[in-house]
Amino acid sequence: MWTGVGLIADEDGELEFEALVIENEPAGEIVTGPGLTDMDNAEIHLFVRSHGPASDDPEVMEAQLSQLMGGCDIYGCGVPQYAVLVAGD
Repeated sequence: MWTGVGLIADEDGELEFEALVIENEPAGEIVTGPGLTDMDNAEIHLFVRSHGPASDDPEVMEAQLSQLMGGCDIYGCGVPQYAVLVAGD
């Protein structure tokens, strides 16, 4: 399941974001599996994904902000932060 929030970091490389995923409701794009079906026993893997610097090309920037692989062919993409959240922990 992918739910992108599409934000651009400030000049210090910082940003704040939040996302809401509701049990049995689609959020963003379901890449594999049925999505969140049992929140009491869920294991959520959170990736903060980088799509490189914000493009000056409006179409590329829109792709960077809204697509899992947007801009990756130009700037390369990476996962600088990753967390696993387990229900009950």
